[in-house]
Amino acid sequence: MSSRRRVLITGAQGRLGTAFRKAWTSHDDEVIALSRQELDVKDAESVMKQCERYQPNIIIHTAGYTDIDLAEEEPEEAYRINAYGARHVALAARAVGAQLVHFSTDQVFQGSSEQSYEETSYPLPVHTYGASKVAGDRFVQAIHPQHLIVRTAWLFGTSSIKEEISSAACSSRSSIWHAESTVIGCPTYVPDLIHHVEEMLGQRCHGLYHVTSSGSCSMQEFRDAIGALTPAIDWQQSSSDQAQRRARRPERVVLEPAALIRTGIPPMRHWYEALADWMNRNV
Repeated sequence: MSSRRRVLITGAQGRLGTAFRKAWTSHDDEVIALSRQELDVKDAESVMKQCERYQPNIIIHTAGYTDIDLAEEEPEEAYRINAYGARHVALAARAVGAQLVHFSTDQVFQGSSEQSYEETSYPLPVHTYGASKVAGDRFVQAIHPQHLIVRTAWLFGTSSIKEEISSAACSSRSSIWHAESTVIGCPTYVPDLIHHVEEMLGQRCHGLYHVTSSGSCSMQEFRDAIGALTPAIDWQQSSSDQAQRRARRPERVVLEPAALIRTGIPPMRHWYEALADWMNRNV
């Protein structure tokens, strides 16, 4: 689009929010990046007040409760943030006429199917985190016609490889780095994800889309690929195992980008190509 847009980012201090803020600063758009302290999605009045104040054209909603295990102990908090927080943002976006980009997760599926999941596949989460995300998705769909729900998975590439695999960068239990070695999913390179979101906005896409890097693999295959590309990296695998986890994990979730293909937007490049690019840039 040629006209300058005002873009408001929620959860701007999180990994995904920070990545969007950095990517968008290179554009001509005006970026309003708000932290949890500046915009608490649990507070409907705060959300509406900030959206009315800034009158954004686009809201990138990245704020979320992402600790899968802790959500089993704090289900109310997970729902306050992921479900009702999404509701508050959707209501505010509708009130100010902003396009809403809302992020969802592969964890909304049971993960027992050998088939890939398309956007029309019925969600059946196996833990509280997934259920709270489904509730948030449905609030967005019901409230605001100008929504773009981006369902993605296994995010990587927001910083250097050394930073991402360090304990400080891996505090979230929804992180790719905490997945069990046998779990199968779709690694997603964040810079490519952001590029695709921008392209989808440019084409005025609405509705629910699966957006991940192409291809799928087990977590062990992903770790092996990192080891082959960067043997010098001191890989410290997570010491936690399924028996120690509070929440059961889906064993296999592969997202099929059927809606994206129907729009004529090419799928993202293969995860291994993106991984190699990331390594070359950041190691």
